[in-house]
Amino acid sequence: MTAKFENPAGRSRRKRLGLAVGAGVLWGLCCLYTSLAPFLPLAFLVALQGLRQVENPRQAIRFGLLFGIVRYAVGSHFLLALGSFGALGYAFYPAAISYYLPFAMLESWGALKLERLLGVPRAVAFGILYTGLEPLRSLGDLSFPTDLLAQAFGVWPQWLALTPWTGPYGVPFMVLLCAVLMDQAWMRRRTSRWVPALAAAVLIWSLPVVVDKLLDPAPRQDPRSLRVAILQPVTGVQEKMDRSSRPAIWNTLERMTMEASAAGEKPDLIVWPESSRPDPVTWKGQGPFRDERMQRLARKAGTPILYGTVIAKVDDGRLQALYNGAALAFPDGRPAQWYGKQQLLPVAEKVPFRRLLGIDPYAANQSTERKNVLPMLGRFLEGPQPTLFQVDGLKFGVLICYEGMYPALSRAYRRAGANALVILTNDAWWGDSEFVRWHAQKVAMISRGLEIPVIRAANNGISSLTDSRGRRPAATALDELTTIHVEVTPGNAEPTFYSGAGNAAMFGLLLLCCAIFPVIRRIRRTAQPSSFSAR
Repeated sequence: MTAKFENPAGRSRRKRLGLAVGAGVLWGLCCLYTSLAPFLPLAFLVALQGLRQVENPRQAIRFGLLFGIVRYAVGSHFLLALGSFGALGYAFYPAAISYYLPFAMLESWGALKLERLLGVPRAVAFGILYTGLEPLRSLGDLSFPTDLLAQAFGVWPQWLALTPWTGPYGVPFMVLLCAVLMDQAWMRRRTSRWVPALAAAVLIWSLPVVVDKLLDPAPRQDPRSLRVAILQPVTGVQEKMDRSSRPAIWNTLERMTMEASAAGEKPDLIVWPESSRPDPVTWKGQGPFRDERMQRLARKAGTPILYGTVIAKVDDGRLQALYNGAALAFPDGRPAQWYGKQQLLPVAEKVPFRRLLGIDPYAANQSTERKNVLPMLGRFLEGPQPTLFQVDGLKFGVLICYEGMYPALSRAYRRAGANALVILTNDAWWGDSEFVRWHAQKVAMISRGLEIPVIRAANNGISSLTDSRGRRPAATALDELTTIHVEVTPGNAEPTFYSGAGNAAMFGLLLLCCAIFPVIRRIRRTAQPSSFSAR
C-alpha cells in the first residue's frame, strides 16, 4: 500500500487562505453589527495568524486581497438594498469593495516589506499600516470612509474614552496592539511567557473602560441646555420624487412643526431631516440667501427651523450651482443662513475628478426638478465653506448624511467654535436593512472624540440625541412618524486635545514604532560579535 503524503506547501496555502476568509468574516460582522465590536481584536488575531504563513510578496498580496474582499463583502452587503431602485444600484456594492482592495493589499504586502527592510515584525508593521491608512481612505474624490474602526463602537462608547486625546485613529491602534499581544501569547502558548503578553492585552483593552468609569460625571441639570424638537416625517423615496405628492408633504411638515412649537415647553430650535423641503430653493442673483416660505413658517411657529433642502443658485436664467444643503430660517425675518454639503458621494452626487476633467455638470440640462430615483446624478457642487450656525448659546455645524463619517470635517467645526453638531440624513433608501441602525450608531465616534452633543434628524429614523459622552439618551424607532423633544447641553468651551492637535500625536507614535525596531536590530547586531568573542 502506497502512503499518501500531503504537500506542505499546499497545506500552508489552504491554512493561509482559510485564515484570511475567517478573519474577513469576523471583521465584517464586528463592524456591521456594532454590538460585536469588542471582538475586533480577535478578528485581527486571526488575520495576523494568516499573515505568519506568508513567505513572499506575491503571497502577501493574495492574502490581503482575499482578506479585503471577504471583510468588505460581509461588512457592506447592505449596499445591495439599492438594487430595488434599479440595476445601477447593484453596481455600488462591487464598486465600494474594489475601492478598499488596494489598501487591503498594501497592508499585508507592506507588512512583509517593513519586516525585511527595517526589522519591524510583520504583525506590528501590519498594525502600523492599518492605522496609518485609515485617514488616507478619507481623502480624494473617491473617498468613502465607512470602515473606520472607531465607528464600530456606537453601542460601546466606553471604548472611545481615549479618543478626546488620540482621535478616532487611536482606536485601530489600540485594537491592533491588543491583537499583536494576543498573537504573541498564542505563539508562546507552550511556555510560561504567554501569560505576560495576554495580561498586557487584557490591560490595554480594559484601559478605556476604566478611564470612562473614572471620568463619568454625575448627572446634573445644566442651565445652558436648549430645547430642540426633531421631526421625523417618514417620507418615502418614490413619494419625494413625485411632484403631485409635494402639497401633502408640505402639509405634514407644517403640521408637525406647529405641533412641536405648541408643546408644553416651546422649543428653541426645530430640526427637519436631509432634503425634507419638498421643492428646491431657487436662489436668484448675488443677494443674500432667502427662503420666503420657510421664513413665514418660522415666524408662525415663533421658532428657528433648521431644514435640509436642495439649493439651486441661478444667475441670468442659468443654473450656476446645485447644492445638497441645509438652511436656518429665523422667525424675525433676517436672511437665512445656509450650508452646502462639503463631502459629496462619488457618482451619486458628484462626478469624480470633475475639475481635472473640465466637466460642467449643468451644460446639458438646466432643470432642477427631480424626475426619477437617480435625479441629479453627479450634478451637485461642494458648498463654498462650512457654516457655523447659532441659536442662542448653541453654536453648531451641520453634517449631511455621510459627512458624519469624515472626522476632519467634524473637527474643523469644533475648532471654529462649534459646541454641538447636527446631522441631517435620509436613510429611507435603505429600507429596513441593517444599514439604518449601523449608520445611526456611528454618531458616537464624533460626539466622544470632540466631547460635544450630536443631534441627528433622519427622515424615517433613527433620529436621536447623542450626548458628549457618546451615549444616546433619546432615539426614535424606525419608520415612526413622530417628533422627539430633547434637552441639548452645549459642549465645553475648551476643545479636546484631539480637536486642537488633530492626528499629529497619533502619526508621531506610528513613526516612533517604525523607528524603534531598526535601532533594536542594530543594537543586537553590534552585540553579537562581542558575545561570540567572549565565548
